[in-house]
Amino acid sequence: MMNQNSDTFQKFQVGAVLNRTWVTLWKRPFAFMGLAFLTMIVPACINEFILSPLQTGGEETVTFASSSLALLGGAFNFLFMVFFQGAITYAVFQTFMGDRASVLQSFGRSLNRMGALIGIAFTQILILSAAIVIVAVLFALFAMIHIVVGVVFILVASLIILYFSSVFYAAWYVATSVCVVERLGPLASLKRSRELTYGCKKKIYGMLSLALVIFMIVMGVGMFVVSKIGLSWPIALIIRLILSIVPYAFVCVNTPVVYYSLRMTKEDLTDASLAAIFD
Repeated sequence: MMNQNSDTFQKFQVGAVLNRTWVTLWKRPFAFMGLAFLTMIVPACINEFILSPLQTGGEETVTFASSSLALLGGAFNFLFMVFFQGAITYAVFQTFMGDRASVLQSFGRSLNRMGALIGIAFTQILILSAAIVIVAVLFALFAMIHIVVGVVFILVASLIILYFSSVFYAAWYVATSVCVVERLGPLASLKRSRELTYGCKKKIYGMLSLALVIFMIVMGVGMFVVSKIGLSWPIALIIRLILSIVPYAFVCVNTPVVYYSLRMTKEDLTDASLAAIFD
């Protein structure tokens, strides 16, 4: 039974969660970072080997090819991200249980839940897209009255969307873990995630914001150094991937760690009772 008292929420400590994420990541660095690498390598290769060379072509070729390949790269990126996030979630939980799930086992569990995982991602995208479309339509209507009114509206609406996007993102942050571990459907996973994160959304969003700022600074400095040195594109690509893989792998591992911590603190579960989920 979910414990909703305020004392329980105090047990969810951002510092402890970040520390456990970092420790877990380095327990199996090659597995977790390897999965993160596979998630990113296909879009990166499409961009570097196919899309970039087309920049020297004619204008029509660039326009058509760039649009098609950008869409293809985005689709691949979406599917790979969903699939490997599921695989990493399973591998992280097996690590918690003192087991070392093989890559094939992790792939199998994620593939088994692929339909629901895609459903979760699409639901989130559709809700955000619907909000953007509504704002765009209202902006057009207000702009017909006066352009200044339209501009003011779009600024206010953008802030509102940004706020609610952060709230929903934090509320649904552990939906993937719920889907993989508890084997729930898309909507049920989103609902369950919202229940687990109740009272902890600000901490979760603050934790992610802190991690994002740190990684952006590190990546920014790294990218600046790479651009100034003037390395050849294969080496520059490898460095960019390394600078991107670590923070992405960290976030992928952090998601199940947050889920694990929320269940441990809010439901008073033990490692043994969580292990029983996979039996």
